[in-house]
Amino acid sequence: MPNSIHSNAQMAPKPIPISKIVVGVFSLGVVFGTGIAHGYYRVIDSARPSSVADGKYSLLYLGMSPTDARSILGPGTEISQSVSRVAIKWPISETHIITAVFENGTLIEKTQQDL
Repeated sequence: MPNSIHSNAQMAPKPIPISKIVVGVFSLGVVFGTGIAHGYYRVIDSARPSSVADGKYSLLYLGMSPTDARSILGPGTEISQSVSRVAIKWPISETHIITAVFENGTLIEKTQQDL
């Protein structure tokens, strides 16, 4: 009988040290957590320019002057000009542009564009 107990002890698997389990679980958590955080921040960052642009776009109202628009969006770039009309564009981000058309000194049209 002592031989059967001894032989069973030899066949039993060796237990994994708790430190290896902790290190393994921690490593998996870091890997998955980093991936999830990267995806989360990528989505948030891609949404941020549009929300900023939408906020600035909503501040432009029909009838405002180019000076008022420039006070909100900055100097911008004139893309066309005639005696009574001027079109100005503002790059809000690398992927977003706001364009405004003024006639006789008042805003008559505004557009926003995703590149």
